[in-house]
Amino acid sequence: MNDRPLSPESGSPSPAGAVPRGTGGAHGTAGEQGSGGEHESGPRTAGGHGAAGARDGGTGTIRTSPSGLPILPEEEMAPRPSGPVPGSRDEMLALRRNANWMNMVIATAICFAAVLVIVAVVPRSESGYERHVDAQAIAQDAQPQADFPLTVLDFGEGWYSNTAQYGPRGPEETPVWYQSVIVEEQHWVSIIQTDADAEPVLSEELDEAVQVEDAELAGWTWEVYERPRSSRVFYVNETGGVTTLLSTNGGESLAEDAASAVRRTAESG
Repeated sequence: MNDRPLSPESGSPSPAGAVPRGTGGAHGTAGEQGSGGEHESGPRTAGGHGAAGARDGGTGTIRTSPSGLPILPEEEMAPRPSGPVPGSRDEMLALRRNANWMNMVIATAICFAAVLVIVAVVPRSESGYERHVDAQAIAQDAQPQADFPLTVLDFGEGWYSNTAQYGPRGPEETPVWYQSVIVEEQHWVSIIQTDADAEPVLSEELDEAVQVEDAELAGWTWEVYERPRSSRVFYVNETGGVTTLLSTNGGESLAEDAASAVRRTAESG
C-alpha cells in the first residue's frame, strides 16, 4: 500500500515533495490564492488589487466594467475648470482684452487730470464781469448828439460800468442813452433814456413784465413792472419830455440811488 498523500482532484497520490495548494505556493487555483501568491484570476483582496476585470494599480492596464466598457481614471473623470485653458490662445485673447480695457481707463483718467490742471492754472478774472468802460467820458462824447442831458450813474466805491453808449435801440432803432452798472459784484442796475417815442423800446424791454403798484423814488413817481419768477424790477418815468427806464436786481434802495442821479442830472440841465 502506497503511503503518499492523494491529490485533491483525483484522489491519486501526490508526487513526492509536492507542496499542498494554498500553503504558500507560487500560484493558486481559480478563486484561491496562497499567502505568498502573485497572480489570480478570481476576486482580489484590498491589498493593492481590484475586482475582476480591473487593472493592476501599478501596471497601467485599462480598467473595464463587468460589461467590458473602459472605466476612466478618477483624474480624467474630475470636472474640468471653467474658462480658457491656461496658456491657450483663448487665454491670451482674454488677457489682451482686459489689458486694452485697463489702458483705456488709465488714458481717460490721465486726460481728465490734465484738464483739471489746465483749468487750475489758467488765470481768471476776480470778477465775473471783465469789461470796464469810462461811462463819463463816453457820455461827454455823445452829449452833442442828444437833445437832453445824459445821466451817468455813479454809486461810489465798489461799482463799475461795463456798458455805456448812445445809439439806436429796439425795433424802430430809437436813439437812446444806455448804461449798465455792476454794484458789489452781485447786483446791477441799467438806465435807458430817450426824448423820442419810447413805446417801441419799452415794449421790447418790458416783454412779459406785469405792471404793479407805483413807487416814489427821489420825489418822482415811477411805474413799476415785474416779471414772474425773476428778481429783475423795472421802473419807468417820463419827465420833461424824456422817458427813463431803470431796471435792477438790487432792490428798491439801488433803484432809489439811480432815480436820484436821474433827477439831479435833469435839474442841472
